[in-house]
Amino acid sequence: MIQNAGKILIKNGGKKDKEYSIEWIQKTCTIEYKGKMKDRGIIKWVPFINTLGKTAVQISAWSSVIIGCFFGICIFSENLPENLYLMLLIGSVCLFFFIFGLRLFSYVKYVKATRCKICNKNYAYEETANPDIKEVSTENSYTVAITRFWKCKYCGHIDSSESSENIGTRKEKMKKPKRIICEKCEKSGISHEYKKPDIKSNESIFTRIRYYKCEYCRHINIEVEKAYSGEDSSGWESKGSDPRL
Repeated sequence: MIQNAGKILIKNGGKKDKEYSIEWIQKTCTIEYKGKMKDRGIIKWVPFINTLGKTAVQISAWSSVIIGCFFGICIFSENLPENLYLMLLIGSVCLFFFIFGLRLFSYVKYVKATRCKICNKNYAYEETANPDIKEVSTENSYTVAITRFWKCKYCGHIDSSESSENIGTRKEKMKKPKRIICEKCEKSGISHEYKKPDIKSNESIFTRIRYYKCEYCRHINIEVEKAYSGEDSSGWESKGSDPRL
């Protein structure tokens, strides 16, 4: 860690995209880092996206979900196919349409942001650099802001936009004190949580961040857990101290 202008810069692997900064002002924690450009592979299959933009994504998403549900209900509520492989094939196709539609919904806000403000063409912006991500955690609130950098492929307009996209955030209750080993002084001791923990969700991946202040050196330790199939208490896995998405 490198202390610099009130911030702690954490280096992982010596690469720029592996660095992030943490700044504390009383009980407000600000974490800044570089994200990744959005993978557009799934939306290249959306028809009329260049003319209708986010509306095309919404129509395709709803259509896919409805098709998956409708055919699944119609087929399996009447007569189940006697052939097991045929039943599995039909079920897999219905499930594919349903999941594909749900994935498309997560791109609606992203595609909306790609409409050019100058030439007013839909799905015109292309990302020019990895986005900046800023997480701000106070005692009673938690926000994640993603700033993306754009260039219009038609008129060349340079732009940027900031939003939370589809990331859900909330505070959680503190739990009982626990024994931790401080990452700075390496001493072990029982610590209370320094502030209410944070939870963020992104495409069914949940990240929980807890904060513990060392009773010896006063360093604030971060503990990160992730859950991949919901927020059930038994599904959380410890992921060290890296709080990034």
